[in-house]
Amino acid sequence: MNQQVNRSTGQQENRSTGQQVNRSTGEQVNRSTGQQENRSTGQQENRSTGQQENRRTGEQVNRSTGEQVNRRTGQHINRSTGEQENRRTGQQENRSNRSTGTNMRTGEQENRSTREQENMRTGEQVNRRTGEQENRSTGQQENRRTGEQVNRRTGEQENRSTVS
Repeated sequence: MNQQVNRSTGQQENRSTGQQVNRSTGEQVNRSTGQQENRSTGQQENRSTGQQENRRTGEQVNRSTGEQVNRRTGQHINRSTGEQENRRTGQQENRSNRSTGTNMRTGEQENRSTREQENMRTGEQVNRRTGEQENRSTGQQENRRTGEQVNRRTGEQENRSTVS
C-alpha cells in the first residue's frame, strides 16, 4: 500500500511523498498538495480546489491563482497581475498600466486579448483597429467615420442619411 503506520505515535507516513500526518494533534496533510489543515484554528481547506478559508476573517485565498478575497470590503485582489476589483462598482483597474485598464469615469472596460473596448452603459463594443462599433444585441456594425450601417447577416450596406 506504500504507507507505513507507527502505531505507538499515531503518525502515518506516505513514502512516496515523505509527508506525515499526526492524528493526535488534529492536523491533516493533503498528500496531493502538501497543504496542512489545523482544525483547531477554524481554517478549512477544500482539497479539490486548494482554497483555504479562515472563518474568523472571512478572507479566502486561492493558492493556485494567488487571488485573495476580503468578504468585508468586497475587494478582489489578483496578486499576480496587480489588478484590483471592487465588486460593488464592477470597476477593474490594472495598477501596472492605468492607461489600458478601466477608465472609472466612463465605465469602459478593455479586453486585452482582442483590444476591444466595451461601454457597459450601452453594450456597444469598439474595435480600436477598425474604428467600427458593434451593438451586440442587433449584430449590426456601424462605422463611425461614414455613418453607414452594415448588417452582417445580409452583407447589405445602408446609409442612414438616405433611409426614408
